[in-house]
Amino acid sequence: PTKNLTSKGKFVAEYSAIKNQTYVPFNQNMKDQKILEDITNRLNNVLALPENVAVTFADCGVPNAFYNPQNKSITVCYEFMDLFYNIFLKMGKDEKEANQAMYGATTFFFLHELGHALIDVYDLPATGREEDSADQLSTYILMDEMGKDGRVAAVDGALIFEALSKGETAEAQTFADEHSLSSQRYYNLLCWMYGKDQGQYGFVEKEELLPES
Repeated sequence: PTKNLTSKGKFVAEYSAIKNQTYVPFNQNMKDQKILEDITNRLNNVLALPENVAVTFADCGVPNAFYNPQNKSITVCYEFMDLFYNIFLKMGKDEKEANQAMYGATTFFFLHELGHALIDVYDLPATGREEDSADQLSTYILMDEMGKDGRVAAVDGALIFEALSKGETAEAQTFADEHSLSSQRYYNLLCWMYGKDQGQYGFVEKEELLPES
C-alpha cells in the first residue's frame, strides 16, 4: 500500500554503546555482519515512512523490547535474547537449537514492536488492545511474508509465551496491564497459526494444545 508514496523518512540502524561486557562480542558480531543494516534495508524496501524510525539492539539492564514514540525508536534488549536462549535450553534444546529458536523468538518480538511503530507513525486506528494488534501484525508477517523461517519463528514466539505463562500470578496489576496474559497470547498465536494452515499446524489440534472451542 505504501509503494507509491514519497518517503520522507526511513528506518535507521543505530548501534548503542554496550556497558555489560557479556554482550560486547555479540554486539560486535552484529556490527561485523551488518545485521541492523540488513533489517532496516529490508524494511525501507517495502515501507514508506513519514519520519525516521531508529532500530537498535542494546543492553538495557532488564529483559525487554519496546517502541519509544517520543524519539521514534525500536529497541531490542540483549537481556531479552539471553532470556529466550535460556528458556529454550530449559526446554531440552541443545545450544545450537536454542540459539536458532532464540533468533526466531526475537524476530517475533521485533516485529511486534514494529507494529507499535507503524501504528504510531501512520496514526493507524488499532482495534481492541494495541498490544494484541501488534501480536497480530507480527504473526501475519511471519506467516505470510517470511516463508518457512517465518512460520518456525511464529512457533518460537508461541513457546516463549507458554514458558512465561507458567510464572504468571493472578494479581490486580496482571489484569490491569495493557498486555493480555502470556497464556492468552500463547493461545492466540496457536489459533492464528492453525487458522492459517491446518495442514502444517495440525499438531495443535491432534496434541490438544488448543481447546477445540
